[in-house]
Amino acid sequence: LDKAGYPELENAIRENVDAAKLINHPAWTLKLVQLFETQRVRHGMMALGPSGAGKTCCIHMLMKAMTDCGEPHKEWRMNPKAITAPQMFGRLDVATNDWTDGIFSTLWRRTT
Repeated sequence: LDKAGYPELENAIRENVDAAKLINHPAWTLKLVQLFETQRVRHGMMALGPSGAGKTCCIHMLMKAMTDCGEPHKEWRMNPKAITAPQMFGRLDVATNDWTDGIFSTLWRRTT
């Protein structure tokens, strides 16, 4: 498979990995590029895996690289099990047709 080229992002990833004194494996850089592509088309994402697998490190390296490329990013962690779906996303009152924003939709509005 051909991969889309992101030379500026890949250079920023390399520089941040070196600055963090991590080992720059090409497969790891590819995963960061895939994470970048995924977050471009999704409004939220989850990183899953066992403790110590590098999930947080991947996310932070990508955010730093994107900031270096002129696209500052923030991380907002949410636990979807701690609240109900209407609290998370919002709800529509069927009687009045009024929309009440949830936590996620409120945060999303603030970013635009």
